[in-house]
Amino acid sequence: MGFDAVVLTCYAIGTLGGLLGLFPRGHFLRKPAAWAIGAGFAAHTLLIFLTIGSRGFALLSRGDLVQVMAWSLVFVYCVTWWRLRFPILGLTAGPLALALFSLSSLLGNVDGGLPEHMTGAFFILHLVVLSLNFALIALGLGSALYYLNLRRKLKSRKVLPEAGVDTPSLVAVDRVNKLIVLWGFPLFTLGLATGFAWAVLSRGAVVSSDPKEIASILLWLLYALIFMQRFVLGWQGKKAAVMLLVLFAATLCSLVGVNFFMHSHHNFFQTPMF
Repeated sequence: MGFDAVVLTCYAIGTLGGLLGLFPRGHFLRKPAAWAIGAGFAAHTLLIFLTIGSRGFALLSRGDLVQVMAWSLVFVYCVTWWRLRFPILGLTAGPLALALFSLSSLLGNVDGGLPEHMTGAFFILHLVVLSLNFALIALGLGSALYYLNLRRKLKSRKVLPEAGVDTPSLVAVDRVNKLIVLWGFPLFTLGLATGFAWAVLSRGAVVSSDPKEIASILLWLLYALIFMQRFVLGWQGKKAAVMLLVLFAATLCSLVGVNFFMHSHHNFFQTPMF
């Protein structure tokens, strides 16, 4: 069994365990699911080092870029789980990591490596920073959904048979949502700045009519609005959780809509799919 299969198996087990852990009788599966994702992360890390060691940065493919996104997602999940002990964050970390890693195999079969403009230190920094930011937003999706579901059940005075010693309170989940915005907005700002620097070095212009650049600027404005709502206007609870869902949806539209279906310097294929 190769490292690819080991990673996929661990992420699949972690995803299944995390989903089953939502049910009352599957509560005991939460921690084993987290450990399975952690084992997949260890194998994934080794796989990335072996890939870079054998091919170098110059011969990396688009599939390798998606693998970095998947790795960043699990890295952020492992750090937050280690610090906060919130298995619920695996609700999105596992499925998304599994989906991205599977997608990387598909993209790895696309002819040709990375184009010349997708090289250099600024591009690598740009990719890593934005991958970490995407990971935070993805975890925010899980924590926001969990918050809204838990709030609904508590307001309806329903018994929570799935509750256990590792089930966080509404206040604790809202604090995680707040930290995601606190860390994510500066990361996205840094990612945008390195992207502009990369554009100047590769094309001689800061901003062009590239759809990804326009989408990124609009996404930054939305992120800034959410940051202001949280830390200036004092939004919390339900409204803040809903805005995290809006942020994830906008990020997903930018990532999938532009990187797969539009003519852009950021397209994962040589030409758009449609």
